[in-house]
Amino acid sequence: MEFDKLNSLTNKSNTMKNKILIIIALFVTAYMISCQSPQTKEINAQETLDKAKSDIEKATQDSAIKAQKDSAQVFFDMKKDWEKLINANDKTIAELKADAAKNKSKGSPKHLQRLSDLEQRNNELTSRIRNYNYSDSSWVQFKMNVKSDMKDLEKDIKNSN
Repeated sequence: MEFDKLNSLTNKSNTMKNKILIIIALFVTAYMISCQSPQTKEINAQETLDKAKSDIEKATQDSAIKAQKDSAQVFFDMKKDWEKLINANDKTIAELKADAAKNKSKGSPKHLQRLSDLEQRNNELTSRIRNYNYSDSSWVQFKMNVKSDMKDLEKDIKNSN
């Protein structure tokens, strides 16, 4: 029983010593930090600021590179979609020409000229898309123009039936 009391007192004593050592360590650390000269504090602050600026610059560059890759991927995906639409337009125009050749009432010179004009517009659109060199600065305008021209061409092809 006395051994348990002695052991309990020893443990309490060790716990108290540990707490005192931790408190002393905290005071020593606080004292050492406060003892830094203003120049040292300024140098440390400047180094921290420089590192933060560098990290922000790197993150911005990484973000810009990712955005550019994403935009380029969107361009290539849209280019594939446009090529499918252009091929569908070619097929429709060819069918309309074949129908006009079979049916003389649809094969008027004016109608045939209209079909040739549609085919020419489709070919020009194909050429513009295939020859376009991707750049972030002109991509948005190019995309709007192609979408508009594609929509107009599809409408005109449907009206040629």
